[in-house]
Amino acid sequence: MRRNAGIRSGPMRPWALAALAGGLLAAAFPGTGDQGWLAFMALAPLLVAIKGATWRRAGALGFITGLFFWLATIPWVAATMVRYGGLPWPLASLILLGLVGYLALYWAAFCAVLSECPLRSGVLYVTGAASLWAALEFLRTSLLIGFPWNLLGYSQYRTLPLIQVAAVTGVYGVSFMVMAVNAALA
Repeated sequence: MRRNAGIRSGPMRPWALAALAGGLLAAAFPGTGDQGWLAFMALAPLLVAIKGATWRRAGALGFITGLFFWLATIPWVAATMVRYGGLPWPLASLILLGLVGYLALYWAAFCAVLSECPLRSGVLYVTGAASLWAALEFLRTSLLIGFPWNLLGYSQYRTLPLIQVAAVTGVYGVSFMVMAVNAALA
């Protein structure tokens, strides 16, 4: 008789890991927990979930993680549009959902590209994942709407010895280091 292991090994496991990663990372930022140390392990469940996945499935998992993260960390956008823009709540909520979907696309791209990486572990995987993440963060702050909120490195604003690297690399170097730890854990 086969025992049902539930979420541990079932088809829902990657999706649960993706949602968990989004929630854990959100908890690393001010306003949703402010536990910066969580950022060093929060994305490891997502990286585990995408191992062996097709690029499409990996992209979908990344999109789910991004949705959870952004919905938890930027709900203030809708309130700002209502209060200062005079928009009705339903319209502000739709705009917020559109923004969250757009921002989650960067996460989807990260996971889709990373899933095609021939190396699944080791130093090259760790540096490749961290480099890709930092590059996509840079693009997110530069392309289209230029949305610089909640870069991974910002979660470390209280860790003064670590953020000294930002004097040379900017926040992207801090993001690189945080993602490198996540990739090494995965």
